[in-house]
Amino acid sequence: MYFKTLYMFCKNAYIRDKGIPGFVIGGVLFELIEITVTVVMFNVIFDNTKSLGGWNFYQTLFLYSFVKIIFALNNTFFKGGVQSLAREMIRQGTLDFHLTKPMNSLILLIISKPKIYPLINGIFAGFLAAYAVIAGQISVTYIQLFWLIFLTFFSLALYICLQIIILIPVFWLTKVWGLQGVMSRVSQFMRYPARMFPPFLKTILLVVFPVLTVSYVPVATFIEPPRALLIFFIIFATLVFSLLTQLFWNLGLRKYTSASS
Repeated sequence: MYFKTLYMFCKNAYIRDKGIPGFVIGGVLFELIEITVTVVMFNVIFDNTKSLGGWNFYQTLFLYSFVKIIFALNNTFFKGGVQSLAREMIRQGTLDFHLTKPMNSLILLIISKPKIYPLINGIFAGFLAAYAVIAGQISVTYIQLFWLIFLTFFSLALYICLQIIILIPVFWLTKVWGLQGVMSRVSQFMRYPARMFPPFLKTILLVVFPVLTVSYVPVATFIEPPRALLIFFIIFATLVFSLLTQLFWNLGLRKYTSASS
């Protein structure tokens, strides 16, 4: 049911995006500029140091590429629905539509407003990742590739949960549009290896609010020998934060006053 619903939403999004080519081209160009600026910045950094947290230029570039792929998948299928919670659904009462459907209202909200063009950005990021592997001569085994693909699903799910948790206060404080930008700011940490951060900050970003877990764990499993502890940790963190997200969502719904009330 959920996949069929997502397919219908994506089909409508494709028809909509196809009718506004200028917006799509502008979004893609902006993303290419951002990627170019970041790669230049990495070059400047590695001109002055041999490694960041023990990772060389190409390993860090692969990490950044992976982050951009996660962003592209999130922006394509989930971000629009999540951010609409802060922009309009609580304030205008349009959340009622999702609450009346015979589906989990949280999942329906997440998949309700996809955009197709961010997938193009994901393709560019995929080529950048391939370049990092080839140019950096990063040794890859089938086992490492399997774990990267497998953990990407958990990584994406965890990232979605973190976005929702940040926005949950809109149930109590309806005029907090600034919360939409919090996740994008915090996500800047994801492009750097976890080992470069001081212990206290690293603990916060890996455990308390695990944005680093989203990016670092799958990539570390890919470019280093897979470690069972890291694999278990991201799976466990995803399950825990999924439960917390649903719990906070249910608490928010108790506070929510529908448009018909």
